[in-house]
Amino acid sequence: MWLSFACRTKSFSKMWIPVLITSTYGIIDEIHQSFVPGRSCSIFDWIADTGGAILGALMFIAIPKLIQNRKKS
Repeated sequence: MWLSFACRTKSFSKMWIPVLITSTYGIIDEIHQSFVPGRSCSIFDWIADTGGAILGALMFIAIPKLIQNRKKS
């Protein structure tokens, strides 16, 4: 969600930018964890990271639009 703010994401068509950045960071983090003793690399963690990025970006865009529509009504 904060990355959406930093990228000034205001439309669903630009949502892919913070999602891509977060997903890339997630996969790099998973690769890094494979080298740390006691940690493991999991594709499911990366999927959770990417899913969270999608949800956060959607909320960042949708909530202000919902508030704006309620003010118009």
